[in-house]
Amino acid sequence: MDTMLYSMTSIQSLEAYCETQYNFSLQPLKDFNTSMLIWLPLPQSDEFNYLLTCINRYTRWTEAIPLSDMSAETRAKSLIANWISRFGVPSILATDPGRQFQSLLFSSL
Repeated sequence: MDTMLYSMTSIQSLEAYCETQYNFSLQPLKDFNTSMLIWLPLPQSDEFNYLLTCINRYTRWTEAIPLSDMSAETRAKSLIANWISRFGVPSILATDPGRQFQSLLFSSL
């Protein structure tokens, strides 16, 4: 019984301490810019020959996404599944001027 009372008072005082001491509000993110680059044919690993790299230009967080081909559909699906689904939609998506990024499907993203 004493242990139960002690643990209940400990939990209540811990909850009160957490509520009063740590009241943080969400901070707005700076512009979320992303740079993308495709590394052309690499040695084959499983069925993947290409590497799509995405870099958050504010935090410099980098992700490398393996691709099996360079079609616009594959690149768009990989970008959505591996980058946008985890980090959100960037305000600016900078790419190199290569023709693989100039398709209608990719520019509609």
